[in-house]
Amino acid sequence: SDVCSSDLIFGACYSEDFKRAEFACIEREEDLSRLKGSKYIETDKRIFQGNKYVSLWPIVAEKLEAGKKVLFIGLGCDVAALKAFLSNKKVDTSNLYTVDLICYGPTFQEVHRQFIEELERKYQSRIINFTVRHKAKGWTPPYILAEFENGKKFCTSFYGTDYGIAFGSYARRVCYGCNFRGKNHQADITVGDFWGLRPNMKGYNPNGVSIFIVRTERGEELIRKIDREKFTIEPADVDFAVENNQMYYKRRNFPENYDKFCEDLRTLGLHKAIVNHTGLKRYYKQKLKEFVKGILPASVKNFIKRML
Repeated sequence: SDVCSSDLIFGACYSEDFKRAEFACIEREEDLSRLKGSKYIETDKRIFQGNKYVSLWPIVAEKLEAGKKVLFIGLGCDVAALKAFLSNKKVDTSNLYTVDLICYGPTFQEVHRQFIEELERKYQSRIINFTVRHKAKGWTPPYILAEFENGKKFCTSFYGTDYGIAFGSYARRVCYGCNFRGKNHQADITVGDFWGLRPNMKGYNPNGVSIFIVRTERGEELIRKIDREKFTIEPADVDFAVENNQMYYKRRNFPENYDKFCEDLRTLGLHKAIVNHTGLKRYYKQKLKEFVKGILPASVKNFIKRML
Protein backbone atom coordinates (compact mmCIF):
# COMPACT_ATOMS: atom_id res chain seq x y z
CA SER A 1 0.00 0.00 0.00
CA ASP A 2 1.14 3.57 -0.67
CA VAL A 3 2.59 5.67 2.11
CA CYS A 4 0.69 8.65 0.75
CA SER A 5 -2.15 9.13 -1.71
CA SER A 6 -1.75 12.75 -2.88
CA ASP A 7 0.97 15.35 -3.49
CA LEU A 8 3.70 14.84 -0.95
CA ILE A 9 6.32 16.44 1.26
CA PHE A 10 9.36 14.47 2.42
CA GLY A 11 11.27 15.86 5.40
CA ALA A 12 13.03 15.01 8.64
CA CYS A 13 11.21 14.20 11.87
CA TYR A 14 12.04 12.50 15.14
CA SER A 15 11.20 8.85 15.62
CA GLU A 16 8.25 8.05 17.87
CA ASP A 17 10.56 7.56 20.87
CA PHE A 18 12.60 10.71 20.01
CA LYS A 19 15.85 8.71 20.06
CA ARG A 20 16.69 9.18 16.38
CA ALA A 21 15.85 11.27 13.33
CA GLU A 22 14.31 9.80 10.20
CA PHE A 23 12.46 10.90 7.08
CA ALA A 24 8.67 11.03 6.87
CA CYS A 25 6.27 11.38 3.95
CA ILE A 26 3.53 13.92 4.66
CA GLU A 27 0.30 14.14 2.70
CA ARG A 28 -1.99 16.07 5.07
CA GLU A 29 -1.57 19.66 6.22
CA GLU A 30 -2.35 18.70 9.82
CA ASP A 31 0.68 16.37 9.83
CA LEU A 32 3.19 19.02 8.74
CA SER A 33 4.05 19.80 12.37
CA ARG A 34 6.03 16.53 12.43
CA LEU A 35 8.62 18.20 10.19
CA LYS A 36 8.93 21.40 12.22
CA GLY A 37 12.07 22.18 14.17
CA SER A 38 15.79 21.63 13.70
CA LYS A 39 17.32 18.18 13.99
CA TYR A 40 21.01 18.48 14.79
CA ILE A 41 21.82 14.83 14.09
CA GLU A 42 22.24 12.68 11.02
CA THR A 43 18.85 11.67 9.64
CA ASP A 44 18.27 8.02 8.78
CA LYS A 45 17.73 7.71 5.01
CA ARG A 46 14.85 5.29 5.48
CA ILE A 47 11.12 5.72 5.77
CA PHE A 48 8.54 3.67 7.65
CA GLN A 49 6.25 1.87 5.20
CA GLY A 50 3.69 -0.68 6.35
CA ASN A 51 5.37 -2.30 9.34
CA LYS A 52 9.01 -1.89 8.37
CA TYR A 53 11.65 0.62 7.33
CA VAL A 54 12.60 0.84 3.65
CA SER A 55 15.12 2.95 1.72
CA LEU A 56 14.00 6.54 1.17
CA TRP A 57 15.21 7.12 -2.38
CA PRO A 58 13.13 4.39 -4.13
CA ILE A 59 10.01 5.64 -2.33
CA VAL A 60 10.54 9.17 -3.68
CA ALA A 61 11.12 7.71 -7.14
CA GLU A 62 7.94 5.64 -6.86
CA LYS A 63 5.86 8.72 -6.05
CA LEU A 64 7.30 10.73 -8.93
CA GLU A 65 6.71 7.88 -11.34
CA ALA A 66 3.09 7.76 -10.13
CA GLY A 67 2.70 11.39 -11.23
CA LYS A 68 2.77 12.94 -7.75
CA LYS A 69 4.22 16.39 -7.11
CA VAL A 70 6.95 15.98 -4.50
CA LEU A 71 8.57 18.58 -2.26
CA PHE A 72 11.76 17.18 -0.73
CA ILE A 73 13.38 19.03 2.20
CA GLY A 74 16.80 17.96 3.47
CA LEU A 75 20.44 18.90 3.80
CA GLY A 76 22.57 19.71 0.78
CA CYS A 77 23.97 16.18 0.68
CA ASP A 78 20.46 14.70 0.93
CA VAL A 79 19.24 16.68 -2.09
CA ALA A 80 22.36 15.79 -4.07
CA ALA A 81 22.01 12.09 -3.21
CA LEU A 82 18.35 12.08 -4.21
CA LYS A 83 19.05 13.78 -7.54
CA ALA A 84 21.90 11.37 -8.28
CA PHE A 85 19.66 8.38 -7.54
CA LEU A 86 16.82 9.67 -9.69
CA SER A 87 19.20 10.48 -12.55
CA ASN A 88 20.74 7.00 -12.38
CA LYS A 89 17.25 5.44 -12.47
CA LYS A 90 16.19 7.83 -15.27
CA VAL A 91 13.19 9.04 -13.26
CA ASP A 92 11.28 12.06 -14.62
CA THR A 93 11.87 14.88 -12.11
CA SER A 94 9.56 17.49 -13.64
CA ASN A 95 7.32 17.21 -10.54
CA LEU A 96 10.18 17.37 -8.03
CA TYR A 97 10.78 20.49 -5.92
CA THR A 98 13.71 20.62 -3.50
CA VAL A 99 14.70 22.71 -0.49
CA ASP A 100 18.01 22.36 1.35
CA LEU A 101 19.15 23.92 4.60
CA ILE A 102 22.22 25.95 5.44
CA CYS A 103 23.97 23.24 7.37
CA TYR A 104 26.58 23.34 10.13
CA GLY A 105 26.99 19.58 9.87
CA PRO A 106 24.92 17.19 12.00
CA THR A 107 26.46 15.48 14.99
CA PHE A 108 26.18 11.75 15.67
CA GLN A 109 22.88 10.03 16.35
CA GLU A 110 24.67 8.41 19.30
CA VAL A 111 25.07 11.83 20.96
CA HIS A 112 21.35 12.46 20.65
CA ARG A 113 20.32 8.96 21.78
CA GLN A 114 22.50 9.02 24.89
CA PHE A 115 21.27 12.49 25.83
CA ILE A 116 17.61 11.45 25.47
CA GLU A 117 18.12 8.26 27.48
CA GLU A 118 19.93 10.12 30.26
CA LEU A 119 17.06 12.63 30.53
CA GLU A 120 14.53 9.80 30.71
CA ARG A 121 16.55 8.14 33.48
CA LYS A 122 16.82 11.41 35.39
CA TYR A 123 13.12 12.26 35.12
CA GLN A 124 11.98 8.63 35.32
CA SER A 125 9.56 9.18 32.47
CA ARG A 126 9.29 8.86 28.70
CA ILE A 127 9.86 11.96 26.54
CA ILE A 128 6.77 12.98 24.57
CA ASN A 129 8.11 16.20 23.02
CA PHE A 130 11.65 17.39 22.28
CA THR A 131 13.31 20.31 20.48
CA VAL A 132 16.81 21.78 20.34
CA ARG A 133 15.59 25.19 19.15
CA HIS A 134 12.98 26.15 21.74
CA LYS A 135 12.54 29.94 21.84
CA ALA A 136 12.36 30.41 25.59
CA LYS A 137 14.09 33.80 25.27
CA GLY A 138 13.31 34.51 21.62
CA TRP A 139 15.57 33.81 18.65
CA THR A 140 18.74 33.39 20.72
CA PRO A 141 20.05 31.62 22.63
CA PRO A 142 18.44 28.35 21.53
CA TYR A 143 17.07 26.18 24.32
CA ILE A 144 16.59 22.46 24.62
CA LEU A 145 13.06 21.62 25.71
CA ALA A 146 12.05 18.11 26.72
CA GLU A 147 8.55 17.34 27.95
CA PHE A 148 7.81 14.11 29.78
CA GLU A 149 4.86 11.78 30.09
CA ASN A 150 4.72 12.47 33.84
CA GLY A 151 4.15 16.20 33.21
CA LYS A 152 7.67 17.36 34.04
CA LYS A 153 9.77 19.58 31.76
CA PHE A 154 13.48 20.07 31.13
CA CYS A 155 14.49 23.42 29.61
CA THR A 156 17.98 24.88 29.42
CA SER A 157 20.33 26.69 27.03
CA PHE A 158 21.32 24.25 24.27
CA TYR A 159 25.01 25.16 24.09
CA GLY A 160 25.37 24.73 27.85
CA THR A 161 24.53 21.02 27.59
CA ASP A 162 26.71 18.04 26.69
CA TYR A 163 24.60 17.73 23.54
CA GLY A 164 25.25 21.35 22.54
CA ILE A 165 28.98 21.13 23.24
CA ALA A 166 29.23 17.93 21.18
CA PHE A 167 27.31 19.51 18.30
CA GLY A 168 29.63 22.51 18.37
CA SER A 169 32.72 20.40 17.64
CA TYR A 170 31.88 16.93 16.37
CA ALA A 171 30.05 15.99 13.18
CA ARG A 172 30.03 13.05 10.80
CA ARG A 173 33.50 12.69 9.27
CA VAL A 174 32.21 13.41 5.74
CA CYS A 175 30.82 16.78 6.86
CA TYR A 176 34.32 18.24 7.24
CA GLY A 177 34.83 17.76 3.50
CA CYS A 178 31.30 18.70 2.42
CA ASN A 179 31.06 19.56 -1.28
CA PHE A 180 27.53 20.96 -1.18
CA ARG A 181 28.31 24.53 -0.15
CA GLY A 182 28.10 27.88 -1.88
CA LYS A 183 27.36 27.51 -5.58
CA ASN A 184 27.26 23.72 -5.18
CA HIS A 185 23.90 23.78 -3.37
CA GLN A 186 21.68 21.75 -5.70
CA ALA A 187 18.24 22.58 -4.30
CA ASP A 188 15.70 24.96 -5.81
CA ILE A 189 15.73 26.97 -2.56
CA THR A 190 18.27 27.14 0.25
CA VAL A 191 16.90 28.15 3.67
CA GLY A 192 18.71 29.30 6.80
CA ASP A 193 18.75 31.79 9.66
CA PHE A 194 19.19 35.45 8.71
CA TRP A 195 21.71 35.97 11.50
CA GLY A 196 22.86 39.36 10.23
CA LEU A 197 19.51 41.01 10.91
CA ARG A 198 19.63 43.30 13.96
CA PRO A 199 16.81 44.79 16.08
CA ASN A 200 17.15 48.20 14.44
CA MET A 201 16.86 46.78 10.90
CA LYS A 202 13.75 46.42 8.76
CA GLY A 203 12.13 43.00 8.98
CA TYR A 204 13.69 42.03 12.31
CA ASN A 205 11.63 39.68 14.47
CA PRO A 206 12.77 38.78 18.03
CA ASN A 207 11.60 35.21 17.42
CA GLY A 208 13.73 34.77 14.33
CA VAL A 209 13.97 35.56 10.62
CA SER A 210 14.81 33.15 7.80
CA ILE A 211 16.62 33.81 4.54
CA PHE A 212 15.39 32.07 1.37
CA ILE A 213 18.01 31.88 -1.38
CA VAL A 214 16.09 31.09 -4.54
CA ARG A 215 18.24 29.28 -7.08
CA THR A 216 15.87 28.15 -9.86
CA GLU A 217 12.62 29.02 -11.59
CA ARG A 218 11.07 26.12 -9.72
CA GLY A 219 12.16 27.82 -6.52
CA GLU A 220 10.54 31.05 -7.68
CA GLU A 221 7.35 29.08 -8.27
CA LEU A 222 7.41 27.85 -4.67
CA ILE A 223 7.93 31.37 -3.33
CA ARG A 224 4.99 32.67 -5.35
CA LYS A 225 2.73 30.08 -3.73
CA ILE A 226 3.44 31.29 -0.17
CA ASP A 227 0.43 32.91 1.50
CA ARG A 228 1.43 36.56 2.04
CA GLU A 229 -1.32 36.96 4.65
CA LYS A 230 0.35 34.38 6.89
CA PHE A 231 4.00 35.13 6.11
CA THR A 232 5.92 38.35 5.65
CA ILE A 233 8.34 38.05 2.71
CA GLU A 234 10.64 40.82 1.55
CA PRO A 235 13.64 41.01 -0.80
CA ALA A 236 16.97 40.64 0.99
CA ASP A 237 20.64 41.25 0.31
CA VAL A 238 21.91 37.71 -0.23
CA ASP A 239 25.61 38.68 0.05
CA PHE A 240 24.92 40.27 3.45
CA ALA A 241 22.88 37.26 4.57
CA VAL A 242 25.49 34.63 3.71
CA GLU A 243 28.31 36.75 5.13
CA ASN A 244 26.47 36.52 8.44
CA ASN A 245 25.67 32.82 8.02
CA GLN A 246 28.96 31.60 6.61
CA MET A 247 28.04 27.92 6.78
CA TYR A 248 26.32 28.61 3.46
CA TYR A 249 29.77 28.32 1.89
CA LYS A 250 32.17 27.25 4.67
CA ARG A 251 32.87 23.83 6.20
CA ARG A 252 33.57 22.82 9.77
CA ASN A 253 37.17 22.65 10.98
CA PHE A 254 38.29 19.10 11.73
CA PRO A 255 39.07 18.64 15.46
CA GLU A 256 42.45 17.09 16.34
CA ASN A 257 40.97 14.66 18.86
CA TYR A 258 38.16 13.44 16.61
CA ASP A 259 38.90 9.69 16.69
CA LYS A 260 39.55 9.67 20.43
CA PHE A 261 36.29 11.48 21.10
CA CYS A 262 34.40 8.95 19.00
CA GLU A 263 35.99 6.11 20.96
CA ASP A 264 35.23 7.76 24.31
CA LEU A 265 31.65 8.42 23.25
CA ARG A 266 31.25 4.73 22.50
CA THR A 267 33.04 3.36 25.57
CA LEU A 268 32.63 6.01 28.30
CA GLY A 269 29.40 7.75 27.32
CA LEU A 270 28.55 11.29 26.25
CA HIS A 271 29.22 13.18 29.49
CA LYS A 272 32.65 11.68 30.18
CA ALA A 273 33.63 12.06 26.55
CA ILE A 274 32.73 15.77 26.60
CA VAL A 275 34.54 16.43 29.89
CA ASN A 276 37.63 14.52 28.70
CA HIS A 277 37.90 16.46 25.48
CA THR A 278 36.83 19.86 26.75
CA GLY A 279 38.61 19.89 30.10
CA LEU A 280 36.79 20.64 33.34
CA LYS A 281 37.73 24.34 33.41
CA ARG A 282 36.58 25.00 29.85
CA TYR A 283 33.54 22.78 30.32
CA TYR A 284 32.20 24.76 33.27
CA LYS A 285 33.20 28.06 31.66
CA GLN A 286 30.98 27.14 28.70
CA LYS A 287 28.08 26.23 30.97
CA LEU A 288 28.45 29.50 32.91
CA LYS A 289 28.62 31.52 29.68
CA GLU A 290 25.37 29.98 28.44
CA PHE A 291 23.70 30.48 31.82
CA VAL A 292 24.56 34.20 31.79
CA LYS A 293 23.32 34.57 28.20
CA GLY A 294 20.08 32.93 29.27
CA ILE A 295 19.38 35.34 32.13
CA LEU A 296 20.37 38.60 30.40
CA PRO A 297 17.35 40.75 29.51
CA ALA A 298 16.64 41.04 25.79
CA SER A 299 17.38 44.79 25.90
CA VAL A 300 20.91 44.14 27.20
CA LYS A 301 21.58 41.44 24.60
CA ASN A 302 20.31 43.72 21.83
CA PHE A 303 22.54 46.53 23.08
CA ILE A 304 25.58 44.21 22.98
CA LYS A 305 24.67 43.14 19.43
CA ARG A 306 24.48 46.77 18.32
CA MET A 307 27.88 47.47 19.84
CA LEU A 308 29.34 44.47 18.01
